[in-house]
Amino acid sequence: MSSHTTSKAEADSGVEIRASPIPNAGLGLFNLVHRKRNERIVRYEGHRSVKEMHPESTGDYCLEYAPGHFIDCQFSTTCCLGRFINDPRDCKRVNCKFVFDKKANEVWVVATKHIHPEQEIFITYGNKSYWK
Repeated sequence: MSSHTTSKAEADSGVEIRASPIPNAGLGLFNLVHRKRNERIVRYEGHRSVKEMHPESTGDYCLEYAPGHFIDCQFSTTCCLGRFINDPRDCKRVNCKFVFDKKANEVWVVATKHIHPEQEIFITYGNKSYWK
């Protein structure tokens, strides 16, 4: 059992931050409810910039969601739950992806398959095509 206290944002999203069983991964994002394929899980939020990422960014949480458009939750004033999603380094375990909603100008983490309660949410970091 985790000693972490679930925040309102986590509870509202049906997720919880806790220690990941992946070696050296630190914290991970865990699902608390049944998720269907294509269901939105959490919004990826943070400092937005165009053309280049924030000059003080390490790039660890900077997502290029469209060519030259960045969201960096390293400097977010609110908790971006998406920053806790790990890459399992096994494509069979990946259960979500980033989706840019052009109409709403938002980036969402969306389930790519059914996700059961207590499962860790995984996304592929790929060849760094999203991460800058």
